[in-house]
Amino acid sequence: MPLRAATETDLPAIAAIYNAEVVASTATWDTEPVSLDERRAWLRVHPAERHPVLVLEERGEVTAWGSLSPFSERCGWAGTVVCSVYVAQGFRGGGRGRAVLDGLCRRGADLGHRVAVALISADNAASLRMCVAEGFFEAGRLLRVGRKFERDLDCALLQRYLRDRAGAVVRDAAGRSLWIRREHDGDTWWILPGGGVEPGETPEAAARRELLEETGLEVRLGGLGYRVLRHGRVQRYFAAEVVRVVGAAGTGPEYGADGQHRRGRATPEWLLPSEIATRRCLPPPIAAALARGDAWPERPVTCEDERVPSAAHR
Repeated sequence: MPLRAATETDLPAIAAIYNAEVVASTATWDTEPVSLDERRAWLRVHPAERHPVLVLEERGEVTAWGSLSPFSERCGWAGTVVCSVYVAQGFRGGGRGRAVLDGLCRRGADLGHRVAVALISADNAASLRMCVAEGFFEAGRLLRVGRKFERDLDCALLQRYLRDRAGAVVRDAAGRSLWIRREHDGDTWWILPGGGVEPGETPEAAARRELLEETGLEVRLGGLGYRVLRHGRVQRYFAAEVVRVVGAAGTGPEYGADGQHRRGRATPEWLLPSEIATRRCLPPPIAAALARGDAWPERPVTCEDERVPSAAHR
């Protein structure tokens, strides 16, 4: 669904879509419809190069729109923006809201914003589902802070880190995952491959690069998912199929000539899932799950970096 920047000629449609929610729902907590003059003033403080307004136009009709707005005027909040998305009545259920939200997040990342926030009435289940599907997670709730239609309302605070980390998880036919083992100073780290997305790099490219650097494996990526890591960070992950073995672990550009990681981590060792099983050298989260009688996890567990005494796995 193609999106474009809003212009002043779009304001009647933008206002009409918004005002329909003012009078009929809690999608906005405004209680009085906005005028075209108010919308013109609003558009002027949403410059495309900083806080854009995007519209979805189909056959000459604006069917959905969204905006990025400052979270606060204080300078320390400059990298955080508020996402707003509205879909015209009669055009819902076709993925338009998600398309606009995805476009806003991509545009926000391109403009250098770090975090997107969504302030959603807690009774708006459809909007909550849409945000979660687009990688947002609920950071908290403000209770009984709003009032509309003669009832108190809670506000759900959702956020997404716009510069997502990217991971890739190699799985075998049984759904078992590759882990990387690093040893240093008597400790062992077990991690799922993952790394930062460089400027101009897609999450898919970042995941392939990370696997190649860490493991020497060239992979083909499969399905996309999200998981919340420690401290609330969000990571995209991809299922990955090994295409070929290019080199040994720890030979990428982040490693020195001695194989040591430039950020101080020891040389990693990667084990394909079948090798992990046959070596009886299980990452702690998997070992704990199997000890409980659980099946081997089909999806990545929600920890990014698990440190344990190496003696426990030798």
